[in-house]
Amino acid sequence: MNAGILWAAGGLFLVGAWVGSMGWAYEQGGQRERLEWQLKDATREARQTKVDFDAYRQETERLHGLSQIIESKMDALRDAQPKIIERYNRVVEKNPLPADCRPGPDRLRELNAAIEAANAARAGESLKKVQSD
Repeated sequence: MNAGILWAAGGLFLVGAWVGSMGWAYEQGGQRERLEWQLKDATREARQTKVDFDAYRQETERLHGLSQIIESKMDALRDAQPKIIERYNRVVEKNPLPADCRPGPDRLRELNAAIEAANAARAGESLKKVQSD
C-alpha cells in the first residue's frame, strides 16, 4: 500500500511539474509577444519622430531662405533710401526756395524721383503682401 501511495504521489508530482512548466512556457510566450509589440511601437514612434524632424528641418531651411531674401531687400532699401534723401537735401540746401517761388526744373525732377522711389517701394511691399497671402 505504501508503494501505491508513493506511485500516486510521484505521478501527482510529475503532473504538477508538467502543468507548472506549461504555465511557465505560456508566460514566456506572452512576454515575447509583449516585447515584440513594444518593439513595433518604438519603431513606429521613431519613424514618426524622423518624419516630424525632417518636416521641421525643411521648414527651418525655407524660413532661413526667406530671411536671407528679406535681409537682402532691406539692405537694398537702406542703401537706396539715404541716397534719395541726400540728393533732395543737397538740392534744398543749394537752392532754397523763397516763400513766394515755385520749384525749378531741377528741384521738380528731384521731387519726382523721390516720389517715384517711394511709390515703387510701397508697390513692392504691397506686391510682397499679395504674394505671401
